[in-house]
Order: sequence, then C-alpha cells, then structure tokens
Amino acid sequence: MKKSIVFSFIIASMSLLITGCSENRTATTTNSNKAQINMVDGVYSAYFDDYNDLSLNLIDNLTEINENLKHTEEETSASILQFINLIEESDLIKVPQISGENLKLRQKEDYYSISVETKDFYNRPWIFYGFDDGDSNSYVKITNISSEIGQLDSDEIYEFMNAMDPIPDDGVFYPPYTEMYEETIDMNDKSIDVLFAKRDNDPRVYANFIYDDSMVIICCSEENIESGFLNEFGLGNLELK
Repeated sequence: MKKSIVFSFIIASMSLLITGCSENRTATTTNSNKAQINMVDGVYSAYFDDYNDLSLNLIDNLTEINENLKHTEEETSASILQFINLIEESDLIKVPQISGENLKLRQKEDYYSISVETKDFYNRPWIFYGFDDGDSNSYVKITNISSEIGQLDSDEIYEFMNAMDPIPDDGVFYPPYTEMYEETIDMNDKSIDVLFAKRDNDPRVYANFIYDDSMVIICCSEENIESGFLNEFGLGNLELK
C-alpha cells in the first residue's frame, strides 16, 4: 500500500548531513593507534576500514571523542556517553545485512567504508556504512532509538520523524525532503513501513524506516531500490572485541 505525501520545503544548507561516509576531510584530531578521528565544524567523525576495525576500536574512539567534547559541547557529549553506555551494556553494534550476511562494504580510494558521526540528524550519533552502487555515493546509516520509541509511543516512521523534528510546528519537515511517499515493504521476514523521499539536486532515494529498536536511513540509487534491495535487507549484531 502506498500513500503519497508531497511537500514544498525551505531547503537549508546541510552539506555535512548529505555527504555522510564519503571523502576524506581535513583532520584536526587524529589517533595513529586506532581509526582516524576528524573534526569539521564541531562535528567529530571516526573512520573505520571494515567490520573488524569497527569491532576493535569503536569504544576507544568514541571515548576519545567524548574527552574532546565534554568541556565544550555538553549536549553532544551526553549523547555520545549514552551511546557508549548502550553499546557497552550489550557488547554489540547493529550492522546492515543482505540475506543474512553483513553488507559488503565499499572499498574505494579516498572513501571510507564506515564512519561514526557524533551529531547528524536529530543531533544524535549515527553509524554510516558505505557500499558500492555504481557511481552513486550510497550508504546505510543507523542510530538506536529504543528510548525514544518508548517515550513517543509510536513506531510509525512518518509520525516518529515528525515527533523527532527539532523545530516542531514550523511547517517544514525535517530532514528537508522535497517529496515523500510511504510504502509497506516485506523486508527480511518483516513488514516494514518505509518513508521514501528525494532531495533537491540529488538523484538518490532516501529510504527511512524503523527496524526493531533502530532508525535506518538507506541512501542509494533509484535503480538499487527498484532491484529489490530492501526485500533482502535486515540488521545483524556485531560483537565488540
């Protein structure tokens, strides 16, 4: 079942949020013993080569980032600390899977396979997983929303995103999508309501949905969406080392 939702929006400049897990950025903080840590406009990013690198170094890099943030960005620091505690409690991190196997990561010069951004949509940390998709800069990004689902008492994606809007009742949907529609997708033995969206001057499709206790955004080519990519998609657990 498809429900059309079309809007006109005021588009803000959000280049950091659009690019996600993409090209090298100018580093202001690095760690030679662990994954590289960069900072741009107050947002820290930690980059990882593969799932093993993520498993080995995620907590150490988040802890280092938090040390840099806690005296200057209290709100972001609290969000990162909550993220660290959540991961340490389970000793697991969610990773994207296709047909039960971890998503094959992009291996491309000047591009990172995995990145963790300290402050992305809804001012919260997200993990980006880049994957090959022709010439498109495509990725899956994931954040845990278990506490928000309980507080908002809704797991319907459009209602949830409206409730998470940092500036409610301003008549502008966030993120700044230019057109949207909802469709129920059979995804890895689950029926998932997906909010599909486009952005100005961007040929890619953004598939937004809630999967268990995570919010997922897949940004990829329209051809990939139409190929049935989502039907084989799921989330798995990666144990931390």
